[in-house]
Parts: sequence; C-alpha cells; structure tokens
Amino acid sequence: RDVAKPSAVGTPAYTPVEQRRDMRGIDGRIDQFALAVITYELLRGRRTWNVNEAGALEIEPMEIGAGRPIAPGVPLSANLAIKRATSREANFRYKTVSEFARSLTEASPQAVAAEQIYRAEGKAAPRQSRAWVLLLVGVALVVGYWLRGTFF
Repeated sequence: RDVAKPSAVGTPAYTPVEQRRDMRGIDGRIDQFALAVITYELLRGRRTWNVNEAGALEIEPMEIGAGRPIAPGVPLSANLAIKRATSREANFRYKTVSEFARSLTEASPQAVAAEQIYRAEGKAAPRQSRAWVLLLVGVALVVGYWLRGTFF
C-alpha cells in the first residue's frame, strides 16, 4: 500500500520544516503552524508567498517584532502567539490549536511589557478586541480546512 510522505501533503507555503523534511514525530502542530501563517497573512492583508516569473514558489520570511503590531489595531499578544506557533522547533509550539487561539488575545506578561514600551515611545497602543480575533480564527479555520481537507 502506498502512503504519501508528509512532504507530499499540504501547501508548501504553509508547511513547517519537520513536514518538508519528512521528520519523525509529526503531529497536529503542523496544522497549528499552517493556521498561524494564515492568521498572519489575514492580519497583514497579503500572502507570505508568490510564484515568480520562472514559476518557482518564493516564501518571504515572517518578521514579527515583539514591540510593534503586525498591523494597525492588532494587539501585541497576537505577535507573540503567532511567533510561537510558527517556531521552527515543533516542541516550542502550543500543545493545541485552541491554546494558540486563546493566546492571540490574552495579555501575557511579555505582551503587556511590549505594550508599555510601545506607549512609552509616544505611539497609541493597539486596541485589543476579542471579537475580531475570534472572527479571524474562524476564517483561518475555514481556510485551513479548505487547504488541507481536515480540521485541526
């Protein structure tokens, strides 16, 4: 019986290193990685990848700073949550997608410190709204389902 390797499943722009390299111990954290990339793209309003003139897939690095929001109005807690969920080390990612979703809006000590630095620099602190994040996570889940054919 033929079984597809993990690297043959999914969309390359949304697959973590362990999946691309067919490493052992692959689990649901690969779906968390994909959801975090999709969330990042939705917040920024553009994809992290494109197909160049030669037809090759180009993936830009995700640069997430702890001290500035990903986009206007996005809470800094989202930066930290996405950064963790897209970690190259699968063991550093959240244990569940639900934990990742909660972390998008929760004010962790790191996010609170980053917000204070942001305000100290004379910038308006990004508003935190659970409603937009919940809507965003819902959309990301639907998109993830559409891309991968399964729920997380």
